[in-house]
Amino acid sequence: MEGLGEPEEIRVLKEKLRYRGEQFVDKGQWLVDIMAVIWKQDLELLDPATVAAWPWISVISNTWRGAKQRLTAGKLLLTARDYLEKVDFAPAALRKNRAASGKLLLSAAWAMDAAATLFCENTSSLTYDDPEMIRYLTFFENATSR
Repeated sequence: MEGLGEPEEIRVLKEKLRYRGEQFVDKGQWLVDIMAVIWKQDLELLDPATVAAWPWISVISNTWRGAKQRLTAGKLLLTARDYLEKVDFAPAALRKNRAASGKLLLSAAWAMDAAATLFCENTSSLTYDDPEMIRYLTFFENATSR
């Protein structure tokens, strides 16, 4: 490895961070924009006194939060890639700039860890919608079967 530049594994990692980061930012922003419209529409249409209103509002708010988590996680992945871009991986450069390179690598790891935490929280929060959605659908099922 001596005398070589960036290892292939680092190049692949940076490409994956860029691809996934952009993907999550795009999809997260798309869903945030949709949820903003749905939030406004549904709050105007739903009567808070209706039994179905609050479960549906809960589903909408959870989806909106998830969209923002996805957007933020994507930005964190892109930030991790930016940190890695600043590191000169040539062995001589790494030896010369150990402290600065180490700080950049640690910052990239922290950004990836924070993104992973958001993904986990987002995924686990999806189960909150199940009981709320069942209540919402049951209300309408009962209303139409009368």
